[in-house]
This record gives sequence, C-alpha cells and structure tokens, in this order.
Amino acid sequence: MRNILIYTTALLAILSCIKDDPTDGAPSDVITIAPYVPQTKVAGYINANADFAGSKMVVYDYLRANVNSPTEGASGWYMDGVSLVCDENGNWDYTGAATTEQNFLWIDQSRNTFFGWLDMTGSWYQDVALPSFDKGNRTLSVPSITFTAGSPVYDFMYSEVIDRYYTKEDQQGSEVPLQMKHLFTAFAFGVSNGTNSEVVLKEFSINGLCSTNSASIDFDSAATVTYGEGTRSTGVYVQKTGADITLGAGERYADVFNTSETSPQYMIMWPHNGTGNQWLHSTATITTDPDTGVMSYPEEYLMYVKYTMDGAEFTKRINFPAGTVWEAGKRYHYNIEFADKIIKLTCTVNPWIGNDLDIDFAESGVTMKDGGQLRWDTTKSNVVGTNVYITSNTPAEGLFHFDSPVGGNWYASLSGDVDAFILEPNTGAINETSSKIRVVPVHTGDRDRDYKVTINFFVRRADGRTIPADAQIQPTPFTIIHQSNKH
Repeated sequence: MRNILIYTTALLAILSCIKDDPTDGAPSDVITIAPYVPQTKVAGYINANADFAGSKMVVYDYLRANVNSPTEGASGWYMDGVSLVCDENGNWDYTGAATTEQNFLWIDQSRNTFFGWLDMTGSWYQDVALPSFDKGNRTLSVPSITFTAGSPVYDFMYSEVIDRYYTKEDQQGSEVPLQMKHLFTAFAFGVSNGTNSEVVLKEFSINGLCSTNSASIDFDSAATVTYGEGTRSTGVYVQKTGADITLGAGERYADVFNTSETSPQYMIMWPHNGTGNQWLHSTATITTDPDTGVMSYPEEYLMYVKYTMDGAEFTKRINFPAGTVWEAGKRYHYNIEFADKIIKLTCTVNPWIGNDLDIDFAESGVTMKDGGQLRWDTTKSNVVGTNVYITSNTPAEGLFHFDSPVGGNWYASLSGDVDAFILEPNTGAINETSSKIRVVPVHTGDRDRDYKVTINFFVRRADGRTIPADAQIQPTPFTIIHQSNKH
C-alpha cells in the first residue's frame, strides 16, 4: 500500500543537537548557546549524529548593562537574529564572518535576555511562508500553514525566554540553556483485534481536522503562544489506502496508515483545543430507527471504519471522547480495538521525544474505594449473581466509586447487543463522589429474543494516559439482560 509519510527531519535534526542535562560549562567569556528539551532522558536518545549536522536556529539577546560596564548604560539587541549551526558533535556554533563567537563575549555585570527558534529558511520549509519577527513587541508571527496528509511537513520549535546575569568575578552564566518547545502536536492510529475471530480492516479514515492555522509567539518575560481560530479541512483528511489489513485473534498494528506492526509514523498537526474550529469530539448523537433498530451515525463523528468479521461487513463512525484535545508538544497514539460488535478507542499520550516507543496499553494505577466496586440498584432491576435483568423496561442503575487516579476521568462502553441499549453517562470525573450509570433499554415493545450487553471501563489519568479498569471495577463482568416478552 502507499505509505503516508510525514517527515520529521527538522525535528530529528534539532533534537540530535540538543542537550538533555544542561549544566554550566567551564568558565569562559564566550556566550555558549545550549538548546535542550527537558525531561526526555531516554537511553540512546540524544546522540550526536553527523547526518543531522547543519541544523540551524536563530537567536536573539537583549542586553542591559549597568554603569560599571565598558558599554556604560547601554541597552539594546546584542544578538540581533544571530544564526547558529549544529556541528557533528552536537555543539551549536556561530556562523558567518560577521557573527563569529569572538563577537559575542559576556559583558561584565550585564543582564541578558535570550530566546530563539528553529531556522526555517532552508529547504525544510520550501513552499511555506517564513515567520516574521517584530523586535519592538518581541513577537514572532508564524503565518498560515496548511497540513496535507502525504506531503512532507516539519516540526517547528521555539525556546523559552531566559535571563542571565554575568560578572567577571564569579563568571556565572557562561552557558545559556535554551529550553526548546514544540509549536505543533502529532498523532497516529493503530488497530488491534480483541476477538477470537479474524477481522479484516477494509477502510479507515479521519474526516476534516483543523489543518490550517497560524500562531504568534510573544517573547516577553516568558514565551507565550497564541493560536488563530484555524480552518477545518473539508472531507477526508487522511485514509488507509492499498491492501486490506487482516488481523488474526490478538494481532495488532501500531500504524493503520502505514501498516507497521511496531513503529507508528506520527503525523504533525496544529493543536486542537476542543473549541471553535478546533473541536474533535462532537455532541451529535447516534439515532436508532425504532422499527428496525438500525443505527445512524452523525457525519460529525470524525473517524470512519469499514471491516468484516465472521463474514459480515460493518461500517461505523467513531466519535472522539468528550474533552479530547491535542496539545502542542505531545504525540497521541490511538488504538482502535475490535471487540465483538463494538469498537473501543483508547489513547496513549507520549512526550515528544526523538525515538519511537513501543506502546503498552496494559498499565496499573486504578483503585476503588472500599465498597466502591460496581453494584446495581435491586429496586430497579432483578440482580442474580452477575446477571442484571431489566424489569418493566426500567433502566438498570449502577453505582461505583474510583479511588484513583485522582484528577482523571473514567469512560465506559457497551459490548454485545449495543443497538438495544443506551449507556448514560459514558464518562465522568474521578473525585470524592460516587458515579452513577444507567443502561437504558431501546426495545420497549415486542421482543422476540433476549438482548444482552456487558460494560467495559477504562480511565484516563491527568497526564493523558489511558488504563483499562474492568479488573478493578467488576472482576467478573456483569451482563445486563432485556428478556424476550414472546414465549
């Protein structure tokens, strides 16, 4: 199949030249620029590589000198858009005849404000308008960029603002650790088969995303980013192409769009804050024909899937969970799991680091309050062991109470005869109060058979990681049954 490649050459280039543990170097009068990304200490992650030599960035330094300085009372741009290049050893050096390092020495008792960004003037950003910098307001404007699936797109990094004070007496501040940040986000989609049957994924696509936007970065006391409202793409943004993906029982692929079993290729995208044109979750609801029971999925559900299981073909649209956002500097890896007649969507949020990760969705960290496991209101339903029987078409009501992760959210979905029941709500906060769910029967008229569903639970921690929770909330899953009324 045709691969959809989103190249991150610029990202890898700058990361290969970034230090992961900035410390002041040997005392020196030369101002040494040392970009880094915090909290990304992964074995083998930051190794200088000659292939990445030549990465460039632009640096500014606003200097304020006191009366004891050789430049008495001076203030102004000491580094005025200076270009630095990464060498094969991971060091950033000044470039150009007029910008040699001898020109940028520390000035005694000076206070300097540094910031910078990745240089976009090379071939990395051909056909993309370049940012413009307003020195008077210290504002970098990143013009409108439209991401298109299948076309080379590159990351953009900018630094936090840092102030350094230098005195010859103690020679503090000889190294300037510029903390780099990402302007964009990234996503990938994997697929797994949680059934005992063979599943064939025939189509998968994601509809319009907010793929066009612009941003401004204010380098005042701190780097502050303001994004535009953005414009959504029309129709399909990206889709699986080529041969079908056949999944045996328990099989998985890390990347739907590139049919890779282990390593997802992330697609770079503008952040989505969940509001305005940047929404991912739709509040539209699925409708069910009361006569046929056929469900109609809203077009606003951004994911579309077609697959076969046991010889039958299914088509569905999948909604992102309520509250879904894509934040700058994070990579979102989704897993679409086929489980009987339902599809479960889970997500792992990773820091944006230089190497791909093997995703493990099985994590611990979920606990219940004492007596907080799922239990059912016996005044509403007939509970026999783990079977919960709907009586008089009255919704079954359950109560439970998670103890951790505090600050996270729980999510629930149905398995089985999902067209015959409605689960409400399907998400909630994990806090000091108990949570309640209702399983509402759809077929309140004649029923020529029993309808059955089970409930699947998982939680999302405050850091964005998702964790299965069935083992904690219901060690033996309950089955909700709406019995036939024809005998």
